[in-house]
Amino acid sequence: MPQNLKQKPRFIPPVYFFLFLFLMIVLHFILPVKILFHAPGSYAGFLLLAAGAALALWARLLFRIRNIPVRPGEELKDLELSGPYRFTRNPMYLGMTLILLGGSVALGSLTSFLGPIAFWSVINVIFIPFEERKLETTFGQRYLDFKNKVRRWL
Repeated sequence: MPQNLKQKPRFIPPVYFFLFLFLMIVLHFILPVKILFHAPGSYAGFLLLAAGAALALWARLLFRIRNIPVRPGEELKDLELSGPYRFTRNPMYLGMTLILLGGSVALGSLTSFLGPIAFWSVINVIFIPFEERKLETTFGQRYLDFKNKVRRWL
């Protein structure tokens, strides 16, 4: 079994989120290979950013209301199946990805898109397989039914 399915990840997703946010901003200013979006078109990035923040906060609020832990590896008490979980199994990750994507559009440079691509890749390779394995082990058929009904991203 791959290591990422056995062991709790060392860092939590927000660490990667802020790392890639910082990286994309730095790359934009140090190495803006090509500007893809100019104002006013780049302002659309703020809509993506706001949508991503709203989605991530909505999902986080549902966890808080039901006292479900957010950190990967913590003891799971229940599945959240309402709200944004009706159309994506990972609304917090999708929200963070949309925030980074919105930031890239707002910045406008090609190199800034490395941030959301890298974040999405890390989440897909490190966190989601680990979490899905844990959810399958903990909730069995209930989680498998949810997994078959709702897509991972959209």
